[in-house]
Order: sequence, then C-alpha cells, then structure tokens
Amino acid sequence: TQSELAVPLIAGDELLGVLDVQADIPHHFTQDDIRTQTTLAAQVAVAIQNARLFQHTQTALARTESLNQLIRVVVASETLSELIQTVADGTARSLSADRVLVLTIDDEAGRIIGVADAGPGTDPMKLSQLKPSFEKLYRGLSGRAMRERTAVIVSGRFSEPRAEIDALWLPDINDVGALMVVPIYYRDKALGMIIATNRIGEPA
Repeated sequence: TQSELAVPLIAGDELLGVLDVQADIPHHFTQDDIRTQTTLAAQVAVAIQNARLFQHTQTALARTESLNQLIRVVVASETLSELIQTVADGTARSLSADRVLVLTIDDEAGRIIGVADAGPGTDPMKLSQLKPSFEKLYRGLSGRAMRERTAVIVSGRFSEPRAEIDALWLPDINDVGALMVVPIYYRDKALGMIIATNRIGEPA
C-alpha cells in the first residue's frame, strides 16, 4: 500500500467506525477524493445507525410480543401450579435466561407455596432437591428484593454477599454469572418472586 485515506464514520457524537481506502500508487488521493469519501462516510454512518435502531426496535417488539403471549396464557391458566409454570416458561423465553425459578409465598404464614422451574439450565432431578426455606429466602437477595419491592440484579454471586445465602438452596449457583430477583406484589401483598440466572460467560 502506497496511499491510504481513512475517514471516520460518525453519527451524532458517536464514532461507529472508519471508512478506509487504500491504493498502490503514491500520493494517489486528492482533496476531491477526501470530500467524496467524507460525504460517503456520513451516509454510511447514518445507515449503520438506522440499522442498529431497527434491530433494537425488532428486539423490543419481539419481547413485547412474548410478554403479550405470556399474559394471554396466564389468563387462561386454571390452577396455581399451571400458572406459575407458565410464568416461568414465558419469562425464560423473553429474557433468554439459562434458568428461571418462580416461587409463590404466603407472607403472613411464612411459608413457600409453590415452585416452578424453566429454561435450558433446568434439571428435573435437581428441582426435586430444591428445598428453599422461607427464612433462608428472606435472608438472601430474594429477601432484599421483597423488602425493597424492587428488582435486584447482580453480576456474579461474589459481588453481593447476600447471594451466598441464596447458595444454601439455589442449585448450581457457583456457575451463575448473573442473577436477577423480581418481587411479585399485588395491592401491597407479597405473592412471590421470579429468579432468573445466566451462567458465567453468558450475557447478563
């Protein structure tokens, strides 16, 4: 390469890349070439930005449709066990989570009513061994989410000491790369929680 012309791809204040043109002839590029490539780079940058926005929009629409479908199936559920399993399945799909647990509780009696498990990381054998106690549940991240009435998200269990308590009952937590707990409330009454996990190396 004897000559090279590099023009940044900029959309707004964001640098998206570089438009690089090379030639085997020394001093090949002129001021007209610079102007032409600068104009082209601006158009390419806009096209890239529009493609990204379209992709984000399509992803958002897909998630919205998944949630709408989940709502329709939930409404049609006839039993509590069927309902929470439907919520677990739909949440695992919409979040692309490795594993989703849905727990329903009786807050006043201090007990767990039901548990549903879904996602690629689901293991029926380990689900049968899943015996979370209400006390352990409230001492961990799950309890924090319920008390604060807000979702709790951590990347890796070691970034939040209370996740160690969840390790006492949550199977395979050593492989967890991201953990999210979402409390379920209705008219100030705690009904349960949704726990979603992804393995180490997977997107949070």
